[in-house]
Amino acid sequence: ASGAYGDIYSAHSKKDDEYLCLKHININKMKKGYQELGFTKSYENDLNNEIKLLKLFSSYENSLKYYGNYDNKDEKIIILEKCDEDLQKYMKDRNKSLNIEEIREIFNGLNIVFKEMHKKNIIHRDLKLKNLLVKYKDNNKKSFEVKLGDYGIGKFLNESDSITGLKGTAETIAPEILLKKISKYDQENLVDIFSLGVIFYQLSNNLKHPFDNDDTYRRIIYYNKYNKDDFEIQFDNSIKNEDFKDLVKRMLKLNPKNRLNWDQYFNHSFFN
Repeated sequence: ASGAYGDIYSAHSKKDDEYLCLKHININKMKKGYQELGFTKSYENDLNNEIKLLKLFSSYENSLKYYGNYDNKDEKIIILEKCDEDLQKYMKDRNKSLNIEEIREIFNGLNIVFKEMHKKNIIHRDLKLKNLLVKYKDNNKKSFEVKLGDYGIGKFLNESDSITGLKGTAETIAPEILLKKISKYDQENLVDIFSLGVIFYQLSNNLKHPFDNDDTYRRIIYYNKYNKDDFEIQFDNSIKNEDFKDLVKRMLKLNPKNRLNWDQYFNHSFFN
């Protein structure tokens, strides 16, 4: 598989008789890409943060395991646990929505990682279905666990260091990042909440985007620009769980001042 600044390879460890994932990063390509986007030195910070975050969460069952890294001239190789596919591919092959219980089970596991991230003031900034990785527990592929991966633009927050730069993926990026309207420390911590809201909606609506129209992102920006939050999220008629709908609607508030915060998310009745 290929990424923006490198490639992903499968490898076999003869010592442990285990298949691993090698993330190959082309440093020159990454540096050039960041310069074109106006990020001068942050590629180094992002690389260092990725390693730190992989190490930090490696012991968690629902986070990708990290086995080490090494540098070779103008490239970096990160050695990781190998998963079977990402959640987006799983959904496309399945060709139908997950039911509410399946979504709850997946996120009850992932929330253990998210709680630790919130506790340590860490934001992921690129939460999306492709970064939620599926690992099957048996050959029947009926049982699996979902692991959080790709901490490539993750960030340690502190009050003197606000988010800068347009980083993330278009379909799940929080509107306040698009508009560069983050002005308070507590609002920065809510960008991942919005991205998770998009993911919850996609899983329950067969990959459909919650703001899906002729020009999705312009519409999001328009509503957020004037601090409007009267955009009504529409769910499929098959979704009857009111707790789930309330959770997603509150996660997808375009104005972060009105959005669910992390404590409200973790304590929401949908999970309890």
